[in-house]
Amino acid sequence: MEVSSIASPPYTCFAVQSQNRLIISQRAQRKKLIIPTCCINGNGAISASKNTHSCAFDQHNIEYYTSRGLYATLPVFGDNTSLPIYGSKSAVSITGRKKTRLMSCEAHSTDKATCTTVEADSKEKTRKRRVVVTGLGVISSIGHDPNAFYTNLLEGVSGISEIEGFDCSEFPSVSTEAVEALRVSYRKINPFTVPFATANMGSAILAIDLGWTGPNYSISTACATSNFCILNAAQHIISDDADMMLCGGSDAGVIPISIGGFISCRLLSRQNDEPTKASRPWDTNRDGFVMGEGAGVLLLEELEHAKKRGATIYAELLGGSFTCNAFRTDDSGKEISLCMERALAQSGVAPEDVNYINAHAISSPASDIKEIRAINRCFGKNPNLRVNSTKSMIGHLLGAAGAVEAVATVKAIQTGLVHPNINLDNPDEGVYGNECGQDMNVLVGKKKERLDIKVALSNSLAFGGQNSSLVFAPYYNSRGLYAPLAVIGENISFPICGSKSNSFITRRRKSRFMNCEAHSADKATCATVEADSKKETRKRRVVVTGLGVVSSIGHDPNAFYTNLLEGVSGISEIEGFDCSEFPSRIAGQIKSFSTEEEYVSPKISKRADKFMLYMLTAGKKALIDSGITSQKMGELDKARCGVLIGSALGGISVFTEANEALRSSYRKINPFTVPFTGTNMGPAILAIDLGWTGPNYSISAACATSNSCILNAAHHITSGDADMMLCGGSESAIVPISIGGFIACKLLSRQNDEPTKASRPWDTTRDGFVMGEGAGVLLLEELEHAKRRGATIYAEFLGGSLTCDALRYDESGREISLCMENALAQSGVAPEDVNYINAHAISSPTSDMEEIRAINRCFGKNPNLRVNSTKSMIGHLLGAAGAVEAVATVKAIQTGMVHPNINLDNFDEGTGMNALVGKKKERLDIKVALSNSLAFGGQNSSLVFAPYK
Repeated sequence: MEVSSIASPPYTCFAVQSQNRLIISQRAQRKKLIIPTCCINGNGAISASKNTHSCAFDQHNIEYYTSRGLYATLPVFGDNTSLPIYGSKSAVSITGRKKTRLMSCEAHSTDKATCTTVEADSKEKTRKRRVVVTGLGVISSIGHDPNAFYTNLLEGVSGISEIEGFDCSEFPSVSTEAVEALRVSYRKINPFTVPFATANMGSAILAIDLGWTGPNYSISTACATSNFCILNAAQHIISDDADMMLCGGSDAGVIPISIGGFISCRLLSRQNDEPTKASRPWDTNRDGFVMGEGAGVLLLEELEHAKKRGATIYAELLGGSFTCNAFRTDDSGKEISLCMERALAQSGVAPEDVNYINAHAISSPASDIKEIRAINRCFGKNPNLRVNSTKSMIGHLLGAAGAVEAVATVKAIQTGLVHPNINLDNPDEGVYGNECGQDMNVLVGKKKERLDIKVALSNSLAFGGQNSSLVFAPYYNSRGLYAPLAVIGENISFPICGSKSNSFITRRRKSRFMNCEAHSADKATCATVEADSKKETRKRRVVVTGLGVVSSIGHDPNAFYTNLLEGVSGISEIEGFDCSEFPSRIAGQIKSFSTEEEYVSPKISKRADKFMLYMLTAGKKALIDSGITSQKMGELDKARCGVLIGSALGGISVFTEANEALRSSYRKINPFTVPFTGTNMGPAILAIDLGWTGPNYSISAACATSNSCILNAAHHITSGDADMMLCGGSESAIVPISIGGFIACKLLSRQNDEPTKASRPWDTTRDGFVMGEGAGVLLLEELEHAKRRGATIYAEFLGGSLTCDALRYDESGREISLCMENALAQSGVAPEDVNYINAHAISSPTSDMEEIRAINRCFGKNPNLRVNSTKSMIGHLLGAAGAVEAVATVKAIQTGMVHPNINLDNFDEGTGMNALVGKKKERLDIKVALSNSLAFGGQNSSLVFAPYK
């Protein structure tokens, strides 16, 4: 017998008689593939091809069964591979850099052989992927080039001036233009209204132009949007989802509706006589912020990738943090301080080593001082600290502010110069607060200053209490001071060799200090230090412990799924506005919803858009479903509980009403227009009601919004940021502007005579989708946390994938198939073991077939696979679709029943498969389930669920 051995860890097993072969497939050849050594009784031979390594041992095959059954993975170094796991008749995907112990067990094979315990470990240490900044892009009122932009900042040039063309007809946005068109006729609406009004389309088009197919979505957290995008982009690099990420923010809100909205909130400066002096952070004469517009984009890159291509490295992104206040205002700055402290701890940096902060300061009488109090709390007596605000010259760019200020921060590191705080004539007395014993002014004056930056922070704070901090530093090969040590336990201070200060040490980290010249008076040399944990890091598993839903066929998960199983349709004629002239007059509209004080306060109920009311209701119902009562809520560590619920179109009704009010006067605009239009306010209010201060934001990825939220929420749990996450999506877009917009795109069904039969995925007579509305929320929880509190576990969330087509339409389904394959590989699941898919299928003549071709590509001839579409009964809920369908998927696992595809009278010949569920419910013992959501713009997503065992 000849067995080629290229791995050195010890593997011991018994031979198993089987007709199967050991298949190890490698999708890409970028990295070395390591195949474990096996001891086999019998004769065998190994053959290999360019893309597939097939190890045939005649009739002998090695299989392993683990404590997690099918879903456990073995570690290999390299790209995702497949390896048969004992107890499975198929190949199971293996992901790199994992450590798993295979337990002794009875083998599921013809001779019932028994496996011994197998240790799967790597000799090589897993290297932490470092993130550097290698590119900067900016568009601002003082320059469209990073160098020109920063030169003007250094010289104190203001880009603030009188608004020109304030008349709405001369300066329309896509959405306000559509509102005006709708007043004439729906036929006048631009067909690009809906796609170009959503936040995700910019990143989608950029990916299309570049041909980039990696992670692609948009985050919405009001004024903290950019920082959240940058932090999530960095995490995709660290977790090896990507090598390069373009990230940042863009906003062009200088239009009547937003100006009027902020005026109604009494937030804008009225110092119109001298525009260049109106934005004056921390000055006693400040009276509000000045609106700005523009964009900032950073190219983040994995360090080794950047070095290989010879890139110029401007700075290193050490880390960051985002937190939620869980209340509207906190004058002490305690929560903002906590965000900065967490950012430092996560980055392995001591407060004493930070000597520059680009503050959020917007020129607000209240929030400027709150932030400076937070800085005093966090940094105490630091004589070297300098603080400024870029907004003094360009105003407040809202969602783009953090990215443009990150560009300024990186340029400060690069140039060794920090820009002035212009208009700081009389600093507010609050600047000299002594909460932490500080009696000094850290603010940069009215002239630029030279500064050798060691570590820099850039803060962005959002209405609703969503705080964020980014940590940048000069790039050093040796990492010097900035490399963190790892110890197991709570955060502690630990002196670094050659440093005059202590550096934060964080949990669950591993780092090596390299030989380097120390930054100290005696120039001592640091020896190499290995900081390692004796204790293995346990992989945190994610389970579903609560479900909440608001839909046209039920507001309770059980009632909702019972109606799905019985084939009850929630689609009917639209009520609430006159759509008699519209060619599509049907929708999955919710007609029996009323807010209860248990879920929504009367004040919020009167003011908020319905998408927010649905979100709050579904979120709190998910908590009740999970058994978390008011008493048990007090037992939770609320700092480790977060909310991540998205929406594609947000408060579109509130926005439309504000446009109507603006026709009369800006004074008629509701002061809640701006906050209640943004998609982030729902998660913020839910966190405020619950007192949860963990990760809190909203993602916008059109119809893939919910799945993107669920995947990111799960990551916060697996990475140790949180123990519980409420996640999902909500939508209420059955209003004239969105119905008219989709009609303009020629996407809606016109089968108005029989509304319940209009949504018919895969049927030959389908003619477009039917709009729906509602919300779905899942409570994801770390397994051990759920077990400790005695929670009922409905299912396990194994993983998923987000990809981008980088093209508008692909008939072959290749890119959708790739997304599902990535999801399976990330989850450690073989295609053969998936026997249920809740498909995206919207009843479109084209995209339904694209998805079914992708399923054929990925799963081939799988006789056990069953596929259905929840949209046949409730319509397409846009940003909420994935979450409501995830609820249906979990209920299918729980009940062992899958719902029918109603209206599937005549299969489209192009389906080419018999996997589609018919017009009656079916019993199915689900092993692994997928739930797909696909977005206009090519943003694909797949979630993987399984029964918890």
